[in-house]
Amino acid sequence: MSTSDELDEDFSPESYRTRLDNLMQMRNRLKSVSASATAPRKVVSVTVGNGGELTDLSFPTNAYKTMSRTELAATILRTVAEARTKAMQQSAETLGPILPAGVDFDHLVDGTVEMKDLLPEGISLPPHLAEFFEGRPGGSTGR
Repeated sequence: MSTSDELDEDFSPESYRTRLDNLMQMRNRLKSVSASATAPRKVVSVTVGNGGELTDLSFPTNAYKTMSRTELAATILRTVAEARTKAMQQSAETLGPILPAGVDFDHLVDGTVEMKDLLPEGISLPPHLAEFFEGRPGGSTGR
């Protein structure tokens, strides 16, 4: 099969529909990400959604009544952080297969990924875009 045949196949309506369906399924999986965590002694249980936002907070037992406010606040924060980590792992498992080679999901989320690593290999960019993706000063927006 020639390269042009491969390109024709890659951009056929059927291939496009399949890719679009796959992306929609991925989007739905990401939208439905939810993770829960429970603190030791069941002091508090929390659930977070796909963006790490707190969607549920409950106190399954009366154990929280014996804690100081500071201790309870710290326990809640640790439990929310644990649930957020689980939610991020679910998102990473969903998105990982489509990320460019060498791009780490955690670095993408925390903003430390190199912009140039998101581009396909061998792509030529105009100088002002190349500077932007390489993080050089000339690539700034001037704001």
